[in-house]
Amino acid sequence: MPELGNLKSIDLRHIWPREDEDFTPWLFKEENLTRLADVLNMKFDPLEKEMEVGQFYADIVCCNTADNSHVVIENQLGETDHDHLGKVLAYAAELGAVTVIWIAAEFTNEHRNTFDWLNENMDERFQFFAVKLELIQIDDSRPAPKFTIIAKPKNWVPPVIEGDWRVRFRSKFREYLTEEVNSPIAANIFQSGNPFYLGFDIGVSTDQIWIAAWLDPRQRQIAANLHLSGVAKEHFSTLKAHLDNHQSGFDGEFKWWKSSRNVPYRLGFYNNVDWMNEEDWRDQFEWLRLNLERLDEVFRPRVANL
Repeated sequence: MPELGNLKSIDLRHIWPREDEDFTPWLFKEENLTRLADVLNMKFDPLEKEMEVGQFYADIVCCNTADNSHVVIENQLGETDHDHLGKVLAYAAELGAVTVIWIAAEFTNEHRNTFDWLNENMDERFQFFAVKLELIQIDDSRPAPKFTIIAKPKNWVPPVIEGDWRVRFRSKFREYLTEEVNSPIAANIFQSGNPFYLGFDIGVSTDQIWIAAWLDPRQRQIAANLHLSGVAKEHFSTLKAHLDNHQSGFDGEFKWWKSSRNVPYRLGFYNNVDWMNEEDWRDQFEWLRLNLERLDEVFRPRVANL
């Protein structure tokens, strides 16, 4: 029987006596921001630490590489208080930040509930993360930082781990299209880092207009959508009207979605399903295939003339 070590927690101030002079410079290093970003399933580019915002200074400001939006990070080595809550919200407002991350050793129920309330009631483009920081040591090993998410957005997608069912769903669906039914759209597949998502080239730049199969994390639905980004967003109303006139052959609930943030517009069809029931996956794959092929049929000639 192997001998096991003893796990213990280390006082944060034993390693970082001061937030501004010790912890913030440590976290601002690229490798340490990556530790935090990995837990949040995000990617950051550091912009500035102790950024001047009015009469105060934001601990860390980053860029979310997914959409080039601002991320504000507020650090606190003790228990959360109203002072830090007010500051991080003021920084976000002044900088137009989309993502707010509050790191602390302990969160009071009131402050955790505040972030939960913000995530429930703000527009879905905004994200509020409360992250507990610990230092963990096994026997006499070097202390290791541990970030634990205490509050998160309702549509947040957790990081993928080996064997994740989302990866299996996407892989099996791709296999279904390419090997089982030889769908005409199978040759157009491109894959993103999002485990809920599989994209399809529609004959124009895939960073402007494309179709996609994805799992809606908020509503537990599968979706077949047309996505528009960048200058292609200018054609959203025209393409929506075009789809309104060509809905025969589609199945599911029609929805359209626009955002003021730098993320794609979407329009397409949704179906309520039980993702976890693998016995039902083939029916879900068939629903996605039929709607995606129909989207390709309707829009490929249309977008070629935009």
